[in-house]
Order: sequence, then C-alpha cells, then structure tokens
Amino acid sequence: MRQNNSIKGDVQMHSATFKYFRSHLNAGVSCEALISQVLMNIDSQDARLGLFEFVANEEALTAARALDEAPNLRSEFPLYGMPFAVKDIIDVARMPTKFGCRAPIGYMAQSDAAVVRKIKSLGAIIIGKTVTTELAFLEPSRTLNPCGTAYTPGGSSSGSAAVVSADLLPFAIGTQTGGSVIRPASYCGIFAIKPSFSLIDRFGVLSQSPALDTVGFMANSLEDLSEVIDAFCPLNLTSPKNEPLKIGMLHSGLISQADGYVLDILNTMQLQNSDMITPVEENLKLDDCVSLRNDINNFELNEKFSRLLNDHPEDISSHIHQAARAGRAVSNSDYFGALEAVVSLRDGFAGLFEKHDYLMMPSTIGEAPLGLSSTGSSIFNGPWTLMGFPVVNLPIFKGPNEMPVGIQLIGPQMCDQQLLFDARRFWTKLS
Repeated sequence: MRQNNSIKGDVQMHSATFKYFRSHLNAGVSCEALISQVLMNIDSQDARLGLFEFVANEEALTAARALDEAPNLRSEFPLYGMPFAVKDIIDVARMPTKFGCRAPIGYMAQSDAAVVRKIKSLGAIIIGKTVTTELAFLEPSRTLNPCGTAYTPGGSSSGSAAVVSADLLPFAIGTQTGGSVIRPASYCGIFAIKPSFSLIDRFGVLSQSPALDTVGFMANSLEDLSEVIDAFCPLNLTSPKNEPLKIGMLHSGLISQADGYVLDILNTMQLQNSDMITPVEENLKLDDCVSLRNDINNFELNEKFSRLLNDHPEDISSHIHQAARAGRAVSNSDYFGALEAVVSLRDGFAGLFEKHDYLMMPSTIGEAPLGLSSTGSSIFNGPWTLMGFPVVNLPIFKGPNEMPVGIQLIGPQMCDQQLLFDARRFWTKLS
C-alpha cells in the first residue's frame, strides 16, 4: 500500500480508503493478501509512531480467509474485507482492554462492544486496539502525529486518528467526551464524525461521563464515513436534499480565541463563498457551554472513578485526580442545574437551524501545538459534545508550521446522514 502522509495543496491525499481496497478485491486480490499487507505496513510503522496497544494478526488473517472462502456472500457484506481498528477503551472479544491506564484494571474482553459487533457484521475485519490516553482523559499517550512527530496528535482518540492519518487503515473508531474525535482528526489532517449523541450504542465502551460520551469515526474519505454511518441510522437517506447549502459561520466571543491566521482564512473563505456562507453574529453562549461541559464531565468522572482513585491513587495521573477534586466541588443541585441548562441552550439553536442548514467554525484554536506534553485545547469541540449535535471535521488548510487545521460542520441532531452528504458537496466546492 502506498504510504503518503503529506498534505498537497489544500487536500490531504490518501490511498487507504474503501475505494482502494475494493479496487484490489475487484482485480482478484484476496482478502488475506490485502490484510497481510496491512499488517506488514503496521509492523513497519507502529514502533515509530506508537499506534497500537494490540495487533490481532492471527484473528485478522483468519477473518480474511473466511471471507475468501465465501466470495458469493460479498454482496451481503457492505464492508466486505475493510480493515479497521478501535480505541482501547472499547471491548473486542478475545482482545485485551487496558484503558491506557497503569492501574491493574485491564482484562481480556469476553464479548464485542455493540459498535464493534455491528461493524464486524458488515464484513469489516478488526485489526487491533489503538493507543488511548489514560481513561480517555488528558494525560498524553505515546502516540505521535504522522503529519509531524514533534507535534501533538491530540486527545484521547489520537491512536485511532494517527493510524488513519498514517495511511495504514481506511477507518478507525474513537470516542469523544470533550473533543477527542474532532481535535485529533484536525491535528492529524483526516476526516471524522462525532455523531449525534446516543446514535451509536455505547455498550462495551468505557463510561467516563454518561451525559457526554459519544462513539465516533475517523477516515480518509467522507464517502467512507457515510457508509459507516448509514449502518447505524434506522432510516436510510434514500433521497438526500440537494438544494443550495446555507451555512452559518459562527462569530462568538469563544471563537475569537482562535489563532489569527485561522480567523483570517475563515473570513476569506466566507467572502469567497458568500452565496453559501453567511456570518452568524448572535451570542450563542458557547463560553457557557464550555464551563457547563466541564462541570458535568468532572462530576460524572468523579462518580465513575472514585473507587479506582481510592484503590490505586499512585497509578492515576494528576489530570484525573484534579478533575475528580473539581467534580467533588460540584453539588448535586449544580449538576442537575447544568443538565437543565443544556436543554435550554440546545433549544436556542432551533431558530438558527431554521435559517441555516449547518453551522461552521474552526475545529481547533489552530494547528497542533509543538511538543507532546499536552493534547491541545478542546474548547471549540466541547459545546457540540455537550449539546449532542453531529459534527464533521474537514481537513481544509494548513497552519504556519505546515500542520493541518480543520473546520467543523455542525448539523441538527439526528441528521447525520444528510450532514455527511452535504459535507461532501461542501468539500468538493472548497477543494
């Protein structure tokens, strides 16, 4: 498989897509041969980039052989032979789940998480478990950014983002509680979707913050993301709307924290596409969303991890301890008040989505920060996780250090399929 991690012009070029694998299968290459090549590529890159906690070589090859022995069933498996990986807070039967944690809480999973079971039922082949930050929180992991190894790959799903960005797999599964799908995708220059809250069943996935935790997907192609999301939507989008897009570019106090070059590029983008993109000047209280999300996350994290912190305090990072202390300072009434405030904030967007099909803002403050001591800021992602709206990352341009910067396209709840369809239209026009 071609290795190509560069960003050319405004578009990142990859070969690890469903189209790539299907073209070889259509040419008569066996699943086993393709998966063997995938495993060889991973073996050559994993030690350098720190991508995997566990690679299931024999399991993947066995699954590939089983597909080769039933070619007549290919039409019944939409993702026939497509390799993927999952973040190591998601259970896969007969594979270890370690949670990126030093504490002795890991185990050999006995069954697949619901999301893994669904993807496997479509004919996809699980390759292994990607590195996560400790308990899917803020302590940086060993994963490096394939677009520039001196720069952070982002938050807790960085292993999944990096394995896609390194052109080793066409898609991978992560989770987002703050910004851990969209932020790593932006930093690593790939496409991603943080779906509508509760669209994807979270059974078999670490629960850090039940009001926020969301399973998401990273890929090298919007078309591939659409295929994956289609499998989880109860109603297929048989006739998507193809009307001119109306996109509102957000201009709130929170967004003013973006780096200057990001704001300049977005303003230029809006002016060059004024028929499609219009500025939104309303005060959307996104700053309030950031603080509310933090309170809810900290309160629930403390509830979920308090026993672990008591039993193994020396094995848990200061990030988790600090969040738990902050969570203990949030009273029950303040917690439930925060949940009620979210409903009010979410309702406030109903009028905006009547005037605009989608909203747009940067995925991150700027390109990935230099150094590996931080996973970067998620303040641009947290509001949409809090309110449960679906979000797509588009790797649209580069920063001054030639590192990727993405934009978020935000849609109404449970409109994930239409969002991806229109994201493809938007991407085609811009790139």
